[in-house]
Amino acid sequence: MATQVHAGPHDETDLILDRRGLRRVWIIGFVLMFLTIATWSLAMPLSAAPDEPAQYIKAAAVVRGNFGSRPSAQPGVGLVRAPHFFGSAALNPACFAFGPNTTASCVRAVIGPGDDRIDDVPTGAAPYPPLYYLLVGAPLLSAPSFTALYVARLLSAAVSAAFLASAFVAAAEGRRRRLPVLGVLIAATPTIYFFAGAVNPAGFEATTAICLWASLLRLAQDGGHTPGWQLPARIAVSGSALAFCRGLSPAWVAAILGLVLVGTRWRDLWALLARRAVRAALLVVVAAAAVAQVYIRVAHTITLIAGPPVTLTDAAIWRVSAGHSGLWLHQMIAQLGWQTPTPLLAVVAWIAAVGCVLLIGAAAAGVRMRLAIVATTVATAVLPIVAEATTARQSGFIWQGRYLLPIAVGVPLLAGFALARHPGDGADARRLAGAVSSVVGVGSLAAFYAALRRHMVGVDGPLNPLTPLPASWQPPVPATLLVLGFVLLTMAVCGWVTYLAGTAAGQLDGISRGPQIARTA
Repeated sequence: MATQVHAGPHDETDLILDRRGLRRVWIIGFVLMFLTIATWSLAMPLSAAPDEPAQYIKAAAVVRGNFGSRPSAQPGVGLVRAPHFFGSAALNPACFAFGPNTTASCVRAVIGPGDDRIDDVPTGAAPYPPLYYLLVGAPLLSAPSFTALYVARLLSAAVSAAFLASAFVAAAEGRRRRLPVLGVLIAATPTIYFFAGAVNPAGFEATTAICLWASLLRLAQDGGHTPGWQLPARIAVSGSALAFCRGLSPAWVAAILGLVLVGTRWRDLWALLARRAVRAALLVVVAAAAVAQVYIRVAHTITLIAGPPVTLTDAAIWRVSAGHSGLWLHQMIAQLGWQTPTPLLAVVAWIAAVGCVLLIGAAAAGVRMRLAIVATTVATAVLPIVAEATTARQSGFIWQGRYLLPIAVGVPLLAGFALARHPGDGADARRLAGAVSSVVGVGSLAAFYAALRRHMVGVDGPLNPLTPLPASWQPPVPATLLVLGFVLLTMAVCGWVTYLAGTAAGQLDGISRGPQIARTA
């Protein structure tokens, strides 16, 4: 019995039609992701995200061509040339940041007559790589205004939405079922939406990592058989963008490449490296990471700032750091601003969704993919403990969950791509996707409600955050519209992902490929 592989008469037409379907996936994904992140942007006060005032200052300086900084008297803070407004009390969240029942209405949001003058403004973001700030900072070139800050947030939302949409495309293309889109849905936690909707590179870092993970996994899973230049281009762009996000970003790029390599069969790896476009994409990513690492070292982006003295024994330091694991998990799922408690419902929903996809995905995965899932899960659990415990005597216990999101998102993404091997039919895939998407949707709604309530009326305020109070904060868009819009968007995202997950290759345009392998005697 011999096997002959030949192309069907409609292969070229099918490929063109499938590409059209994938373009629709990107457009729909971008619109849904942008509107969702934009709703987060408008539902939180200016400076509500940690370190956001420092990011405003950095962005305002970079878009004016002021890439350098001068040291200040305060450790870890540099002086950059930017309008005085961005360092003024109008953007200082101190009055509500550490009071969970104090709303942002306490901020004296006034623009003074001299706020447009260029001055030396202190910022802790001075040594950060400039890429993100170039992408989002254009609105800050205008005269000082609060509207410009919200527009900068919306630009941040658009950039992150583009990478998430590209991740959905990577998950949807291929030769098997599109169940990997579930991994992208779960990987984008409320924390990522929250920071993507602020002027803060943490959200950009996480969304570029999701796109890089998804694109590399698609490439590895198809063994180099995905045609065209689009997939290698996504790898080159997302990997390069990730490398220039923050101080640890080049290390995350290397870790992602290594973890995907763990899950790739050797014969598939050689097939991938035989493609010129793949080699070029990987070379671009490696070169970008190397250049970014040089910048980080020269600019001293990573600097340990002396914290409160730690007098514990070494063993006690490691126990304390290990004890923070639960806190970091909560922060990776729903860190929603100053003194905003993580809603338990959101945490339970995400743990349930990840657990479900992990169990089913691991059962369907091959040996190497299971090894990659285990390695990524262990790295997510262990790396923060090591990072905090080994630096605690110099800087204290300062690690936060969002720092490791570029690696942590790999857990649901690996499990999601393993689901593509699940033997069930389209109806089984839709049932699974519907159940998981519904759980994620409930968790998203719980997180949005918790953030809106804390910012509008305080954590102990009325259960209905729309209740008018003398000290309540009001978003720039009526809160009722934001709530209604977020509910509808959540339903739309979950329904769209459920639909995609139940389709197979070639079905996005109403076509179905015939068998591509014929057996002859």
